[in-house]
Amino acid sequence: MATLMSDNLLSVSQRFLSPDILQKISNEINQPLDKTKAGLKSVIPTLLMGIVDKGSTRTGAENLVNMVSKQTPPVDVSTDPATMKVGNEFLSGIFGSNLSNIVSKLGSSTGMNTSSISKMLGMAAPIIMGALGSKIKNENMNASGLMNFLEQQKNSLSNLMPEGISGLSTTQSKISDSQVWPKIVLVALLIAGGVWWLNATKLVKNSLPVIKTVSVPSAPAQAPVLGISALENFMKSAAPVGTLRRFRFEKLTFVSGTTTLSAGGETELNQIVATMKAYPQSSATIEGFTDNVGTVGSNQLLSTQRALAVKKQLVSQGISAERISAVGLGPSNPIASNQTEAGRAANRRIEFIIRR
Repeated sequence: MATLMSDNLLSVSQRFLSPDILQKISNEINQPLDKTKAGLKSVIPTLLMGIVDKGSTRTGAENLVNMVSKQTPPVDVSTDPATMKVGNEFLSGIFGSNLSNIVSKLGSSTGMNTSSISKMLGMAAPIIMGALGSKIKNENMNASGLMNFLEQQKNSLSNLMPEGISGLSTTQSKISDSQVWPKIVLVALLIAGGVWWLNATKLVKNSLPVIKTVSVPSAPAQAPVLGISALENFMKSAAPVGTLRRFRFEKLTFVSGTTTLSAGGETELNQIVATMKAYPQSSATIEGFTDNVGTVGSNQLLSTQRALAVKKQLVSQGISAERISAVGLGPSNPIASNQTEAGRAANRRIEFIIRR
């Protein structure tokens, strides 16, 4: 499991820090891209260390459990008012009355105005709190378990802290640019824990990578994965509203190495469209997977683009974009051996999780 977790969590970290996400943050805070990158090198470690500091006592850990236990992780940033409100409330719970001082110090450290720093924190907070909340729920973690988990993160975070930030447990000089981004990726791995690896078998309520955050909770890992042909029967079943079910495309494929859909998957796409129109309260997540040929980063990007291509097809047929989220999980959670061509072909797949 350790290898799978490391691979997938690295992919998730790269996804969060991808050029598209960085550009989106840059646009939202009205700052140049290079300045946005520099700001994130200080903002993300400060936020994570604030969580670690908050969870260093039993009372603080209990408060964290209460704050995040009902949250599920978006995988993209959003300026949706409701999402930002939740993020800002989380920041207040973490930093308390010291929040304005931290924002000011981050502004001085990065050379950015406090408005941009505040917005950047507010955009990052829901992602982090959702990831932590999913870990707590998926591992049935209590306050003591959370304290132990967060304590393990302290040493890695201490090397990333910007200068002059008060009110946190550790402050050290900033490290060189050549070291920062790999370590931020590591920090994201540690804080997220096993969350996104579990997403390969459990649905996470995802935000749209480009459009708008939309969330869907985790699907039961123990449920067998069905073909799309069984989708309508599931929706007609007596399963309670809110029940999640995972399905797998059997005929939908892509031209090798591209995001172009091959002929043959139209029937499955049409089945999904008809079902979601018949059940307008339903929402769904599309998950893309690859084999292990190539780099983790390139596979992560390809799987994301393919999941988005499927989403685009559904939206083009009348399904609201806000009802569908898409996420690429790269080579994580293979369902067959990557040592054979047949196994690799099975691992290059699209899965569909619906909430009725």
